[in-house]
Amino acid sequence: MPRYRVLTRSYIAGDIREPEEIVTYHGKPGSNLELVTPQAPRRRKVEAPPPVEEEKPEESSE
Repeated sequence: MPRYRVLTRSYIAGDIREPEEIVTYHGKPGSNLELVTPQAPRRRKVEAPPPVEEEKPEESSE
């Protein structure tokens, strides 16, 4: 959800918002709003470790 800092006194979603308030807003932001939602970190591709080979018991010759 996009969160914004109110920069100037604004009427947003039916309420008067004061500067420095943090609001959630789903519309197109105007110049009175500054995005504060941190961008999601990019996922790094992690390689899987090589498969572990199971040791087979040696067959005894009887």
